[in-house]
Amino acid sequence: VSISIEVFRDMSLTDQITTLIYWIFSMKNQKGDGWYNITIDTASLGLTGSYYARINVSWISDSLYYNKSIVVPFNVRNITSLLEYEPPGSVKYVPGSFTIRFRYTNLDENGAPISGAYLNVTKFYNISDADETDKFNYGVNYTVEYQGDGWYGLIIKMGSNYLHDFGTYKISVKMNKTNYDTRYIYNIT
Repeated sequence: VSISIEVFRDMSLTDQITTLIYWIFSMKNQKGDGWYNITIDTASLGLTGSYYARINVSWISDSLYYNKSIVVPFNVRNITSLLEYEPPGSVKYVPGSFTIRFRYTNLDENGAPISGAYLNVTKFYNISDADETDKFNYGVNYTVEYQGDGWYGLIIKMGSNYLHDFGTYKISVKMNKTNYDTRYIYNIT
């Protein structure tokens, strides 16, 4: 028997994935003759979403069996993630910086750390002032560094163009990485 796989992005089977990587294993010793395990490397699909696999089975020699194709729909979803943080508490104002730590983990893999993600500040303001998030910019007022084991440090510079006033600040952040759930934390004080 010969088995081949084609994967498409659309139900009409016209938008084929040309970078598909897959493996076919005979399950002869586990399920008996005629059972096969098909494993698709989902990274070769490029993105999450709905796909359609056309599985073609044909006989190499004369056989009493007909060649057959079936279409199997499947969905590739984002990896479930979790974003946590260590509350900064009260910070003494001194020239320099302070760090708020965030941890981004993979819940599908029992909390395995996620490296290579992006931490973005979506809101930052002194609660006694108007929202001035547009004045709080990466590289000017803050930076982010990966600290290992899924931990990221949001390093906020004091005395910079924005954070030069005493007061209570609120910050909201977004953490994301391709093919992982995007997570948000709002109104960290």
